[in-house]
Amino acid sequence: MTVEEGTTPSWITGPKQPATEGPPGPNVVGKFFVWDPVQGIWYAPEMPMQWYGGYNKYYDKVFDTGRLLTLDGNYIDNMRFKAEFQYLRKDGTLTNWMVEGWKGDYANMGVGGEIGLYYNDAVAGGHYFSADESDWKDMEFSLYKAGSNGARGDWLFTRSRINTFWITGFEPNVPSKPKADGLMMDGYIYFGDVNFAQAFINAVKKSQDPTERLLATEIGGPYANGSIHIKNWKGTRSK
Repeated sequence: MTVEEGTTPSWITGPKQPATEGPPGPNVVGKFFVWDPVQGIWYAPEMPMQWYGGYNKYYDKVFDTGRLLTLDGNYIDNMRFKAEFQYLRKDGTLTNWMVEGWKGDYANMGVGGEIGLYYNDAVAGGHYFSADESDWKDMEFSLYKAGSNGARGDWLFTRSRINTFWITGFEPNVPSKPKADGLMMDGYIYFGDVNFAQAFINAVKKSQDPTERLLATEIGGPYANGSIHIKNWKGTRSK
């Protein structure tokens, strides 16, 4: 299946989020998250304050520590995949890229997911900067409860295609809130370059982490437009 540039894949079955965020107003929490009243989800605006923080492995360590804490009687719970690889930036500079995805229970934010794009020009594995606007990619995803026998369960929400470094969505009012391994993410990253997309896929396939090894069997592409399809990512526990 080839996904044409500028089209919306047929797997999106729910209502779309507003196409534009609009000017900051009462629905913006600082400049960190925006409320979508149609789907009932929080999501990061196009250029959130989080852009300035980039990514560091210690962020995940802090969040992992949070899994040990309870909020309203529930454990914070998340699952992620990570791909680190080298490829060119728009200016022709060979750089270290990292694509990381998350899904799970985000405490008061609710059930949600994220995909982020980061880079550094030094040693891979150190602090990563959020991708510069010239290097942003189109991304989109839908989140579902996991059904039986590898099938999708109930649809939760859709983040429609947007050009960004970080696409997010969090639904706070989900009945019988599932844990991370009870969720499925289905989405696309449009790298715009087949070789860029292939470098991402190769990095996932080389990983020794069980979550990434399973993700490698759940990726479609690269397609002719340089996109990849994350197919119903459920994942498995690494511990």
